[in-house]
Amino acid sequence: MFSQNLNKLPLYLFDQIDKMKRSISDPIDFGVGDPDLPTPKIIVDELIKNVKKPEYHRYPPYDGILELKKEISKYFKKRFSVNLDPEKEVLVLIGSKEGIAHSLEAFLNKNDKVLLPSICYPVYKNQTILKGGKPVEYRIRFENNFVPDIDEIEKRIDSKTKILFLNYPNNPTGAKVNKEFYDMIYDLCSKKNIMVLNDNVYSEINYDDFPPPSFLQSDRDKTLSCEFHSFSKVFNMTGWRIGFIVGNQKMIEMVKKIKTNTDSGVFIPIQKAAVVGLKNIEKIKESNVKVLKKRMEILSENLYSKGFEFHKPLSTYYIFTKTLNNMDSLSFTKLLLKKAGIITTPGIGFGKDGDGFVRFSITLNEKDFYRGIEKIKRMKI
Repeated sequence: MFSQNLNKLPLYLFDQIDKMKRSISDPIDFGVGDPDLPTPKIIVDELIKNVKKPEYHRYPPYDGILELKKEISKYFKKRFSVNLDPEKEVLVLIGSKEGIAHSLEAFLNKNDKVLLPSICYPVYKNQTILKGGKPVEYRIRFENNFVPDIDEIEKRIDSKTKILFLNYPNNPTGAKVNKEFYDMIYDLCSKKNIMVLNDNVYSEINYDDFPPPSFLQSDRDKTLSCEFHSFSKVFNMTGWRIGFIVGNQKMIEMVKKIKTNTDSGVFIPIQKAAVVGLKNIEKIKESNVKVLKKRMEILSENLYSKGFEFHKPLSTYYIFTKTLNNMDSLSFTKLLLKKAGIITTPGIGFGKDGDGFVRFSITLNEKDFYRGIEKIKRMKI
């Protein structure tokens, strides 16, 4: 009666975490990466101003208002030195998660293969399955700071390979790559005629002096790639549901075609508020990153003191650490909950290679964050 593809999906990871939360009283949640910091007041005020205007209560343009697309193009020019045609190479999304799903629907035929990291945000794999594609994993390993080997990726390519997914800065590992890595990926995918989809939603959450690059800095002519960005992370707008995809004109056109037959775009006052966010991104980013960097330092120091082994992240909200005593990730997650009242995300939820790891997120309010740090200091495992 129902789609057979649904039977191939595992339980959604964060649904399982929600059930674990309800199993104890007053847990400290280091699990889900949902910013606790409020959306900046200037963005909220812009929404309030525009939501009162009846002319904005009607359907929005399917691809986003031109004002926002022009601001996205200005941001890309200033931040990455990449030129974008706002009318042909920019598409506003109802969040990057929606864009990933619709992009795969636009690009995949049945049994086309999609190359995915062996540890990754579950949506890449699950949406590939739902769209009738076949996920093929390439390994990312702790020993290589969770950056894949190019030769290993090439060995997994065959005549059915259509798309390569990248995600740097990476969720869940916190790893970053440099432009030289993207250059090598571009050369490989050009030679093999493979599309590249880069999930770059953490590009502005950065803790060192080397801002994460865009894949479009390597694919400057936008011959084979698109990149996802989000207002959720840098502007603390997860609940607002707005992001964008940029890149190859034909690919953008195909995603737009899916969207026009599926959804009706983003509420215009939200888009107007996003414009104000982009106009003030440097000030907002500086304020947010200052808080997040301090939390990352404190959490890292306390986890190291308890014997956890991990690569200290230079981006994202996450510490992806080996479990203690070589425990599997789910058992260790349950043990942390039982012994310390701390919720983490089991690495197995991000792929088989994630077993033996758990993910800590720093996106919990200040009071709970420091209560959680005290629990870590006291825990005996």
